[in-house]
Amino acid sequence: MPDWIPPVLAGAFLVVSYRLVRTSGAGLRVAVLLMTLLNAGVLWLLAATGPAWAVVAVALVSLVAAVPGLAAAAQALAARIQRVDAEGLRDLIGQAADAVGPQVVGVCVVFSGALVLTGFADDARPEGRVKRRSEREPWTGRLRDRVYDRVPAPARRPPCSVHDPPLGRP
Repeated sequence: MPDWIPPVLAGAFLVVSYRLVRTSGAGLRVAVLLMTLLNAGVLWLLAATGPAWAVVAVALVSLVAAVPGLAAAAQALAARIQRVDAEGLRDLIGQAADAVGPQVVGVCVVFSGALVLTGFADDARPEGRVKRRSEREPWTGRLRDRVYDRVPAPARRPPCSVHDPPLGRP
């Protein structure tokens, strides 16, 4: 068998695998883990049985095939983000707070200055978010320690009547 056949088959296998994992519905972390393990196995097999150039060639093909998959995952994530005005945010918080059963609602300001609202239907989430065990109990809440101490760029920072004066901003 010619030396070029195993690398071509390995590259084709990885490209098809990227597509299958991407369309399988696996989350981004699981997809990255699966493809990392698959890449490691295929490249190890090529290194053990084939010429040295085959490992480099298949690694480059794999890298090129991974870029569209990561771009599609980022696009799908961005598509799930909903931009709302103040009234829409109040409605979303109300919907999450009025949901039946145990809930966890998280509201945070990310380093870009955006406000993020997350809502979960179970109580198996990390501590530090607004939560209640049943719809009959009142809502309780805690502030979570800051993970990052970043300030958004001035152009991206909305004016705030509460936080601007102590920081010396008009």
